[in-house]
Amino acid sequence: MEGSVPTLPQVRSWKPWTITEAGNQMKARNAEFRSLAERMGTQIRDAGSHWDGEAYWSAHDRVAGDRDTAYKVADEVEVLGDAMVHGGTSMTNYREV
Repeated sequence: MEGSVPTLPQVRSWKPWTITEAGNQMKARNAEFRSLAERMGTQIRDAGSHWDGEAYWSAHDRVAGDRDTAYKVADEVEVLGDAMVHGGTSMTNYREV
């Protein structure tokens, strides 16, 4: 199969460390996202000190659900970021060999 094996000049032109850099950036932004989700939960709990009744509990439940969903997304993004960092590092090492 012609063209299925990269040539040495092609391999030398690859920049797999950019995958590692992108993974690190993704993980950094994800940490900020997770922090904002936590802050959202804290703020709705704090609102309970001066807001009462069904409207508060409805808002509380909605925000808690949104926060839980955000945590699930953040967990998945963390796994993706880790895979990118690991994959980029491995590819960089293989390229150097």
